[in-house]
Formats: sequence, C-alpha cells, structure tokens
Amino acid sequence: MGVLTVHGPHVSPGYRSPEHNKGVFVEKGALNSGDLGYIETGRIHIAGRAKDLIIRSGQNIDPLMIENAMQLHPAVALAAAVGMPDSYAGELPVCYVTLRAGAKVTEDD
Repeated sequence: MGVLTVHGPHVSPGYRSPEHNKGVFVEKGALNSGDLGYIETGRIHIAGRAKDLIIRSGQNIDPLMIENAMQLHPAVALAAAVGMPDSYAGELPVCYVTLRAGAKVTEDD
C-alpha cells in the first residue's frame, strides 16, 4: 500500500500560486492525491487517506464529519471534504459533492 499519485494530460499543471504546489505536485508533475491505495488484479483500490485532518488556524477538523453532514441531504450521493491551501489559515475546508441521478438543488440547498 502507498500514496496514490497520478500524472497525464488530464492532471492540472498546478495552482496559480506556485507556493501551493509544494507537497501536492511531486516529481515530473505527478499529483499526490492524498489517497492510500494498492493495486490488485490490475485494479486500483482506494484504502483511505494519507492525511485525515484539515488544519485551519490551529484547529483540527475531521473531514468525515463534514462529509457525513453533507450526505444527510437527500440529493447528495457522495461527498468529499478536503483542505484547500490558505495563506492566512493554513487550510480551509472545502467539500465536493456528487448529486444523485436526477436530483436538482439550488445554491441555497
């Protein structure tokens, strides 16, 4: 098992501010996904996260708590919370969601 890195034309070349690339983009432009994984029978299996905390201004935030709260909404199929680099706070929590098929939500939702 190890940290999953990806590279190719589908991977972003980096952040606008190069200082945010440190630790995210590794040798030869590969993206450090932050996911732990392994290959078995020719398939990639995701087994967890390499880093399980978002650290905002000294506060340790568990991404799972954010994800669980987001998944309580009936339109949400999947949620993934990550730490977005921030020059003041260190990281800011950001959550990406995938909606269920046919679900419609508004910005207020």
